[in-house]
Amino acid sequence: MSYNDHELRGVGGWLAFFIVTLGLFTPLQIVVALFSLLGDPQIQAAYGESWPALKWTEIALSAVNLAAALFLAWRLNSVHNWQTIRIVIPGLWAMAVGIMIVELLAVAIIGGVPAGELLAGSGAEFVRPIVYCAVWTAYLLRSERVANTYGRHGDEQVEQVFA
Repeated sequence: MSYNDHELRGVGGWLAFFIVTLGLFTPLQIVVALFSLLGDPQIQAAYGESWPALKWTEIALSAVNLAAALFLAWRLNSVHNWQTIRIVIPGLWAMAVGIMIVELLAVAIIGGVPAGELLAGSGAEFVRPIVYCAVWTAYLLRSERVANTYGRHGDEQVEQVFA
């Protein structure tokens, strides 16, 4: 889908807002959450001998999430073709939901806490990222600005070359 309204082209409006939140506020939230977790003596005490492994797992997951957020924001801002949208949407879901699932499994395995117990305690925490991803996925797929900025015409030319 491509529109011809040249006023809705380029990074601006809600697209700019999304890129700023993804590239600035999301990394900030990841860093704050990590330092909050690492600095909590009650969590360290609760996991005892498992804490060092859990700590490094949390650091690694945060680093992956941080790198993904920065990459996706960069890609949206710098590479204006439809492939960008095809990368950003699954990347967004992997960051928001995938990392939470991996973290839950890591805590269950390393910390020895039953996964069902963790899931029951964090069920509501899954709702916010799912809603966030659903809203931005819908925006990226339906927005006139996105369609004009990340045109699909490049994909069609590639398909014609290989046809």
